[in-house]
Amino acid sequence: NKNYNIQEISGSYSYTINPAEVKAVTYSGSDSKTYDSKPAEFNVQSVKWTGLTGLNTSTLTANDFDWSTADKQAPSAAGTYTLSLNEKGEAALRAANKNYNIQEISGSYSYTIKPAEVEAVTYSGSDSKTYDGNPAEFNVQSVKWTGGLKTNTLTAGDFDWSTGQAPSDAGSYTLSLNKKGEAALRAANTNYNIQKISGSYSYTIKPAEVEAV
Repeated sequence: NKNYNIQEISGSYSYTINPAEVKAVTYSGSDSKTYDSKPAEFNVQSVKWTGLTGLNTSTLTANDFDWSTADKQAPSAAGTYTLSLNEKGEAALRAANKNYNIQEISGSYSYTIKPAEVEAVTYSGSDSKTYDGNPAEFNVQSVKWTGGLKTNTLTAGDFDWSTGQAPSDAGSYTLSLNKKGEAALRAANTNYNIQKISGSYSYTIKPAEVEAV
């Protein structure tokens, strides 16, 4: 423009790189451990992601996922649970991938705490009374158990007398945990896979002393 004496040149030109559209990003995966009474530990690096090659997940932490438990905290009891990316996690994922407009994020991650194996549980104990004409009364709290299991849900009805019914005559008898009792014991101890339950409980009705006949 030699025909002009341009005194000032100013202005600006804008160029925008729009984020690439990503219809959906999904996550999945699973982990497990055997019951040890400690809360589960979630390794966020084991989550599998699909929907975008090169998705940056390096900023995510275990706190970006919620457990399916009532308090959303890591469980310790045996069972199968799920983890889901929470709102904080979704925001963190989007912030780490600003070159993409992710429309939908979905998925779930499963975590299983397997019951600890218990080869055998045994019970024992004894009680007695002097003959009084009344049927024997069995105190289930006096049974001794190995393995530190929960037994407070058991009742006298979970044991069978060797006579079928509670005896009243003098003699020695045994009580054995019945099938209903075994089921109740297992139900109260879901953190353990009890392979065998055995034992017996003895009960003696001693003859009443008669000074003279």
